[in-house]
Amino acid sequence: MADEQSRKMCFCNECHGQLVARATMYRHMRKIKQKPEQGARGRDGEIFQRNPFEAEISSSDEDEAQWLKKRPLTAESNLSDQPYPPTGIDQLVHSDGANVEIEPAYDSDYNCKPPVKCARTIPADEEEMSQAVLEAEEHCTIDVSNSDELVVESADSDSFIMQGLPEADFDDMNSTDDSSADHSDSDEECFLDVINTEERNLQGPITSLIRWLLILLFRWYVKWRISDRAMDWLLKILSTFFKLLGKHQMFMNEAAVEFSKNLSGLLRSMKFSKETFSKSVVCPNPECARLYSQSDIIAYDENGQSAAVSCTNCGSQLSKEVTLKNGTKRFSPIKVYCYNSIKESLNLLLLRPHFFQVCQDWKKREVPSNTLCDIYDGQVWKTMFSSQSHALDEGRLDLGIMINCDWFQPYKRRSNTSIGVLYAVIANLPWTMRFLPENVLILGILPALSKEPSSLNTFLQPLITELLLLQNGMEMTTSETKKVIVSARIICTASDIPATRKLGGFLSHAATVGCSKCMKSFPTILVNNARKRNYSGFQRDTWPKRTNDTHRSNVQKITSASTKAKRQLLEKQYGCRYTALLDLPYFDPIVNHIVDPMHNLFLGTAKKMFKLWIELDFLRFAALRKVDDRISSLSIPFQVGRIPTSISSNFGNFTAAEWKNWTLIYSLYCLPGLIPIEHLACWQTFVLACELLCQPFISQQNLLKADHLLMKFCKTIERVYGIGTITPNMHMHGHLAECINQYGPIASFWLFSFERYNGLLGSFTNNKRNIEMQLMRKFLAISHCSNINISPMANDEESDFVAIFESMQSGRKDTKTGSKSSQMISQSTYYASEKPITEVVWCEVITQDVQLARAPNSGTLVSLDKEDLSYLKSVYVLLFSRSNYAISDQLPSLCKKYPYIYIGSQRYGSKCFGKNCNSRYIQASWTKDDGTINTESYILYPGEVQHYLNHSFMVKCNNQEKYISITLAVVKWYKATSRNNKSFLPPLIEFSLGNYITGGPANFLPVQRIANLVSVGVNYTLEPLNSLEKIAIPLSKKNFVTF
Repeated sequence: MADEQSRKMCFCNECHGQLVARATMYRHMRKIKQKPEQGARGRDGEIFQRNPFEAEISSSDEDEAQWLKKRPLTAESNLSDQPYPPTGIDQLVHSDGANVEIEPAYDSDYNCKPPVKCARTIPADEEEMSQAVLEAEEHCTIDVSNSDELVVESADSDSFIMQGLPEADFDDMNSTDDSSADHSDSDEECFLDVINTEERNLQGPITSLIRWLLILLFRWYVKWRISDRAMDWLLKILSTFFKLLGKHQMFMNEAAVEFSKNLSGLLRSMKFSKETFSKSVVCPNPECARLYSQSDIIAYDENGQSAAVSCTNCGSQLSKEVTLKNGTKRFSPIKVYCYNSIKESLNLLLLRPHFFQVCQDWKKREVPSNTLCDIYDGQVWKTMFSSQSHALDEGRLDLGIMINCDWFQPYKRRSNTSIGVLYAVIANLPWTMRFLPENVLILGILPALSKEPSSLNTFLQPLITELLLLQNGMEMTTSETKKVIVSARIICTASDIPATRKLGGFLSHAATVGCSKCMKSFPTILVNNARKRNYSGFQRDTWPKRTNDTHRSNVQKITSASTKAKRQLLEKQYGCRYTALLDLPYFDPIVNHIVDPMHNLFLGTAKKMFKLWIELDFLRFAALRKVDDRISSLSIPFQVGRIPTSISSNFGNFTAAEWKNWTLIYSLYCLPGLIPIEHLACWQTFVLACELLCQPFISQQNLLKADHLLMKFCKTIERVYGIGTITPNMHMHGHLAECINQYGPIASFWLFSFERYNGLLGSFTNNKRNIEMQLMRKFLAISHCSNINISPMANDEESDFVAIFESMQSGRKDTKTGSKSSQMISQSTYYASEKPITEVVWCEVITQDVQLARAPNSGTLVSLDKEDLSYLKSVYVLLFSRSNYAISDQLPSLCKKYPYIYIGSQRYGSKCFGKNCNSRYIQASWTKDDGTINTESYILYPGEVQHYLNHSFMVKCNNQEKYISITLAVVKWYKATSRNNKSFLPPLIEFSLGNYITGGPANFLPVQRIANLVSVGVNYTLEPLNSLEKIAIPLSKKNFVTF
């Protein structure tokens, strides 16, 4: 009854006499008297029309006019709440002169609610209406300081908010114009919005939902790399949809107002500016490449005529004249360098929640002795960030920056264009977060020149200027609005050989002194009637070492040379030249650059050896076809990428990851019988060294083994193939162990992650003009997505939006747990290494790594028989033998069974997951031939996982009972083949599916003890072929894991 009484009849062209809300009737009547000249421009350029309500209070109802004129109005007043003089039947005058009688509405207390008299044929009594609104203003205070919110406060009521009013309303309310019509209409509209509580309740949620929609659209646009034009069309379609929907549902007008009409509006609503980076004009001469500001490329003569300016160093033209669509002419730079401030980038990163704390987590790490698990365990990090800074300091943050420079082709069908990119990552972040897109910084994008510039000094200068300020610390603000001192230093430059020589100030590898780590001379020799450098000689004690002091001294001599000829002669003698990085006093050009294992081992030596076998006719067409067949026969887990099946025609285009897979997985299985055994044994030495080096951690003992194997391989190549086959990469093998000691395991500094960003930038859609600026803008949008703080908007009603946002936000959930997860995986991998079982404190491993193995959400409840329980009891007694835990005599028989589990991002399958599951085979040092547990030695056995169990049981510790949960793999172990004439070299293992180990305690394996997955292939060397005879090929654990 009350709802019906508050509604009024509306006689506009849309309603035709229907009952509508009071404010809706007012709005429709104003729309009839629309005045376009009073329009105002609102968000995104939309024009809002002022629709003044020209209404009259009927002159026949003088008592009503007196009441409205004298009754004071307050912010919480409503016309329906005022006592109304009973005048009988009200009249509404139509344009045709007919009167419509409307019965007065009464509330439950029989107080009459006054209807508003609207006459479309009688002019409004402007004087009385203005007087009423002026009296209302005496009781209301209007704050229009915020154009998006109108706050109306009353002396005797709480303040409340009215959102979404167009800017024209605020202009009219603040206007000093004496026009009573405009003034009264404007104030009347304000008053009507105050009393319109029914529709105002709808506008708050709609505004919030539209805001969420815009955020998700922006994230979708960035994540899936949608083209600007496609996104612009989508926004236009949605905007039109909301606008049309608003004609049928009035409250949807708020959605039409709030929603962005185009991509520019969306970027503004996300507070993302495309021009947060600086642009400099570049001299197009690659031998010069000087930088100029955009104002320097135009000169004016005395007549005011503009002309292009040439480079002051080489005379090259810096700009070209272009004609715009309107006929005007201007000068446009030929080449542009985009630089993104590292200081501003760090400012934005620190504003992210928990970023400051995560960058300090490396100080809390616990690493086994003589083991390198990350960059923090290397000598360079320990030296640069001394032990004094290891104490947690809530007021200071010392950052180690790793920079990379690389060139790539941004166009898919054009190979004559190559642009350079300066990347940077913050080494303080753990593995799980370090190379996420939102944490990688693009400091600069170098334009495509006719060839790569010979020096990067001009492009490095803006970065050096900021790093000189950051080396001692600058004040910045964290997400908790706390002021901290942030210092940043370059800890290393990680690039391929050509870029490393340009960054560090060394001559190319083709120079006589062509090594950046030592002063060894490479003379010229004659090989097959061609002159080339002799890189042979692996007696490392004869290699003269470079030092920072001598290098800086030599550079000083070179820069002081009086002529260009003398300078070039000194550069050739010392193998170095000036670089802008030497302006950093802490930078050591010899130590602070790495030998990249990706280029050095896989794109370098592995590719070279394959080509060499083809040149020597070891791998002819028929042999390559056999390699293809053997690769196809292998059962490879889905996490391991296959290499192209037609290796004979595709090996020249292999990526670094494919060469890595070829080296570590396929080569020792495919090559037996195709190349001589001496050559295969030489190659096996290289593979074994790569197996040790590619682990996510490395002990000092294994590092010495890998270094010895690499040197043995190089000397064998020198002896078997000749000194003419030795490459610069093989010489750099001798410096790889030194880099690992300085920077930790190779996974902490190799370039796989940086190379992926070249592919990311190349996948961005562009219009093939000003490509540098387009790529910089699109990449900065990725970082900006992570800077959007959704916590003020997150509530229970909109939790679905939060879940969608986080699912599209890579790494956002890892902010708090990233370092812990990384450490957990490193330690668990370490416990599965070459270490006897009795030397591992398993009670700590199991209790600390409870969340290591992640099972599916649902499992099958199973009951173990007495024999299995007795086996489990033996396993638990062994695992907890070095602790004060007492195992209960009665173990629970119930446990949960799972077909697969995840350890990090690696999935481990089982037989019950399907016979075609390629991840069900593992290897570990756990069992003996009789099924008991091996506690004396380390011997790897292949096995097939039947399923996984999660078992919980009670233990007693210090007279207190507690439950422990452990995840076990139920494994069927196989014995290795014992025949002497084996065709496959270690680490491959020959075994037979019919020769398995009978049941015993070793059938239950803690998942922390799994050494790695294995790929299984048929033993093709046997005649006749036996399908039960298999070859186990070990696979490396994944280095980077996410939770």
